[in-house]
Amino acid sequence: MSGPVATIAAIVVAAGVAQTARAELCAFDAFDINSATLARVRGPGRVAFIRGAEMSGCPAAVQRCREKAYVVAGDTVVVRGMKAGLACVDYTDGRGRSHRNWLPRAAIVAVPPAAGGTSSWVGDWRRPETIIRVTPGKTSGRLALVGQSTYGASDPALAARGAVNVGDIAAEIVPRNDRAAFGMGSVGAKNATGIKDFGGNPTAFIPYAAIGADDCGVMVRRLGPYLLVRDNNRCGGLNVSFSGVYRRRSG
Repeated sequence: MSGPVATIAAIVVAAGVAQTARAELCAFDAFDINSATLARVRGPGRVAFIRGAEMSGCPAAVQRCREKAYVVAGDTVVVRGMKAGLACVDYTDGRGRSHRNWLPRAAIVAVPPAAGGTSSWVGDWRRPETIIRVTPGKTSGRLALVGQSTYGASDPALAARGAVNVGDIAAEIVPRNDRAAFGMGSVGAKNATGIKDFGGNPTAFIPYAAIGADDCGVMVRRLGPYLLVRDNNRCGGLNVSFSGVYRRRSG
């Protein structure tokens, strides 16, 4: 997807405003990483994304609902769900630029995700304003995961006045069926294991089952070329979230 990435990068911020008005299936908070599936775009040619309910009469496979952003045959997308001949999908390129909206169901074909060991998790995974780095753990079968996300860093006005919020996550995980989950706790707390975060600062993680009402909780799933993440909105400052679809950095 070489042609549309500049377009996608330009509309990411604006899209965030409209997402809350989209049909529920394609809304940001409706993302179920466990039910998501993988598909490949089969074209023909460019396939434009279709606007959601933020525009009257959409989503629908008609010209007025088509966006400028598009995918092309061969692109792999994450499918959130289907309705009325349309599929809600996420696409993230190798530079971490993302877009989410509807595509015609006929333009995609389901593909089974390739099985992979812990080595398939290793790398820098990106989406807008967020990076998750996965490296081999201290013992075989374990992985060290650290991440940092911001809110406002891509907005020049917010960045200029220092109104950028930040969040960090860190844990050692043992993926099972390409899934893992953990929480963040206080250093020295019961069930907590010390670790350093993305910036090298001491922090601690806890079992997902041990998270309290105010603790950060994170679920992670590797799906084909993507890393899917869902948190509980308690993993950083105001509006900071790690939830989303990540692609391993390609350059």
